[in-house]
Amino acid sequence: MKPERDREAAKSRLAEAKLRRQREAIQAVQDRETERLAVQTKTQRLRAERLAREALEPPPVKKTRVAAKSIAKSPVKQAKKPAAKVAKPN
Repeated sequence: MKPERDREAAKSRLAEAKLRRQREAIQAVQDRETERLAVQTKTQRLRAERLAREALEPPPVKKTRVAAKSIAKSPVKQAKKPAAKVAKPN
């Protein structure tokens, strides 16, 4: 092959590779957007299902621990210990 043909062939291969990379990049962006929309749609569906389920259920009743708190807060009287006498030096 002549050097001119080699250059033309190399340019042609480079141009083809560049076009292929551009097509792959466009396809990757489209795939990512499709995936994002699918996740968004699924999230909206699940949120709607959860809200509908919560609307049908009565609100949960909070449990109270009045007796347990009053017992824990009541002071416990302890017997006084006699104070130790310390001898004072003269």
